[in-house]
Amino acid sequence: MTHRTRIKICGLTRSQDVAAVVAAGADAVGFVFYPPSPRYVSAAAAAALVATVPPFVSTVGLFVNATVDEVAAVLAQAPLSLLQFHGDETPEQCAAIAHAVHGAIGITEEYDLQIYTLIDVPHINQVHVFYRAELIDLDFRAGEESLEVQLFEEAQIPWSELAFRTVARTLECYFADRRKQEFPVRSEAVQPFVPPAKRPQ
Repeated sequence: MTHRTRIKICGLTRSQDVAAVVAAGADAVGFVFYPPSPRYVSAAAAAALVATVPPFVSTVGLFVNATVDEVAAVLAQAPLSLLQFHGDETPEQCAAIAHAVHGAIGITEEYDLQIYTLIDVPHINQVHVFYRAELIDLDFRAGEESLEVQLFEEAQIPWSELAFRTVARTLECYFADRRKQEFPVRSEAVQPFVPPAKRPQ
């Protein structure tokens, strides 16, 4: 599997800085929702900045020991791609907040999403949360951050083209669990990718 380093520039507060970062080729832009930080932005200000970000650039919200209500209040105004918890939260607490926030904005009720994997990515201070749900029908289409969408059988998945190791790991778990017809909630961590030439012998 090939790996590409993805770049996120965080702490943006001005539209001209967002434009410059996007033009430079960043994969993601981050906004800090921690009031004591000098890089703090309000939900309203972040909403205006997020509106300027093109579809294929992720928007990340950084929170420090925030409550469910505080996160939900931000998401109600600023649609973010990812949540980054940078305080004392455990992976389980991060997942619980994400699940509760999704419920607060009606996602879990409409689509019956179930938390499936919680993957801690400590070297970038992120926890990736993946959900499992049933595909109701084949009337699906690409969203704001996707160019195209397609269904794959297990043998057809283009593993070398997956951008995130957490996605690959979740798929590996899913196919293994599907064979047993048991889908426990999984919690684990991934380590930074080390090129073969740099691995200890």
